[in-house]
Amino acid sequence: MADYFSRAKTVPGQRVYLGEGPVPVTSIQSVNLVSIALLEIRVICLFSCLSKYNRIPINLLIFNLATADILFALFIRPKLIVSLYVKHPDGPSGTVLCKLLAGGIFAWVSEVSSVCTLLAIAIERYYTVMYPHGDRWKLTKRKVKIIITASWLFSLVFISPMFLGMKVTNGICVDTWTGLEWIPKVMTSAVNVVVFGPLLVMVALYSRVVHTLWFKSNDGNQISNQQKGVIRVRKRVTLMLAVVSGIFSICWGTI
Repeated sequence: MADYFSRAKTVPGQRVYLGEGPVPVTSIQSVNLVSIALLEIRVICLFSCLSKYNRIPINLLIFNLATADILFALFIRPKLIVSLYVKHPDGPSGTVLCKLLAGGIFAWVSEVSSVCTLLAIAIERYYTVMYPHGDRWKLTKRKVKIIITASWLFSLVFISPMFLGMKVTNGICVDTWTGLEWIPKVMTSAVNVVVFGPLLVMVALYSRVVHTLWFKSNDGNQISNQQKGVIRVRKRVTLMLAVVSGIFSICWGTI
């Protein structure tokens, strides 16, 4: 996504190719992104279906994460196909096609919401494991609804400059912000902060959680069978979410 804002300008109608081959670079990226997104969805659905605790609030966040990734996978390919091979008509219909489909607005909104959801899940795991008896940070359905709503609203606001800057020029959907030198730099920096900032936070939180569950909990203290069962559940859920976060990091690293 950062490359979208900082890439070099191209002549209208020109197609970018990898070397001298006939396959566009963006098409290769599309295959990679969609494949990884679908893999992540399968991992989420697999662990969610196997879980016996499928009505807890954390699974609502997982459901929102899966929804966001499904929307990303659905909208990123039409965006690339339309922008590469379809000439946009003039007038309002071309503007609508450019802003809503060729610009990839829905795909990027979904992925920013996915970042917010992953961060919320990491924070929930941290406080659940580190402060198991605390009620202040306990996740409830009401809090989940607020988190999900806030993630989508933030995503819409964050991506809105891209939406406003897209227009049709010579039958091609282009970003009008590229005419201003500082806009792509600001947007690239903002994307890096929104994406890689939360990833660093997630690494730090999951590191503490893994140390507590796999090492600190086995330091020789006697625990009951019930406590062992709780720890096993937390280990399974934490492992699944850490894997999903890792797949997400790989996905963004290929953009």
